[in-house]
Amino acid sequence: MCEPSVVANASRIASISIALGAALTFSCFAQITTSQYDNSRTGANLQESKLTPRNVNSTQFGRLFSLRVDGDAYAQPLYLPGLQIPGKGKHDVIFVATEHDGVYAFDSEGRPATPLWRVNFTKPEKGMTTVAPQDVKCPFINPEVGITSTPVIDIATERSMFGSHEGRKPSFGLSVCAAASCARCHEWRRTFRQPG
Repeated sequence: MCEPSVVANASRIASISIALGAALTFSCFAQITTSQYDNSRTGANLQESKLTPRNVNSTQFGRLFSLRVDGDAYAQPLYLPGLQIPGKGKHDVIFVATEHDGVYAFDSEGRPATPLWRVNFTKPEKGMTTVAPQDVKCPFINPEVGITSTPVIDIATERSMFGSHEGRKPSFGLSVCAAASCARCHEWRRTFRQPG
């Protein structure tokens, strides 16, 4: 598997660590556009041909680089090869969503180590903020709840979709944006009543 793992540092800024075999690059991997590789949520990458028990070891497999993001990431990072980023050329892109309602697009090789683009879906002036864990009865996610579920990328339209918890009322937002730039976003908000 070529999925980034997430670690939070002392300042609550998370770091995405890319673990992959030293001789391998992301270009050998199939696109990952939804949680657990497919709509059946099998977790199986049936196109994997490079990683074997022989080359996944402490000398050939490990952290290649880390990337900084604005919060913890519980959503599975997604991967889209050969995406044309306006003004930045073609890149194999890793998408990371955070509990701080941040969404990032990074070059999968870590060049550059800064995001190709990033957006934050909080708008405090409109009441669109992350949620305290106790407000959504989610004690294991701290210090805030934002984008928890894995986003989805629609290959045919090159659009990405992100769901997020927002505000003090139990509210849910859905944002649909261009995957190449996160531009032309459409956002929908819904407030739900919690049972009991």
